[in-house]
Amino acid sequence: MTWIDWAALALFFICWLGYGPILSFISRKGGSLNDDMTHVRAMWMRSMTHREMKLIDSQLMGHSINSASFFASTNLLLIAAV
Repeated sequence: MTWIDWAALALFFICWLGYGPILSFISRKGGSLNDDMTHVRAMWMRSMTHREMKLIDSQLMGHSINSASFFASTNLLLIAAV
């Protein structure tokens, strides 16, 4: 392997191992996507309990679960193909 290959491999591992700590550092300041989505979900669940028509909420929840499952399985296929 050439020195460019070694440099690319080192950069890959630095990015791979540094992603978690950098994300934790950024999220301590607030405004992380996970915190925002947790807040949105909590507000949606609270408002869902006060509505009469719960069928739409259940359909949205089912669609969200199916979308996440499809996304995860597609990513596994892509990773396996690579």
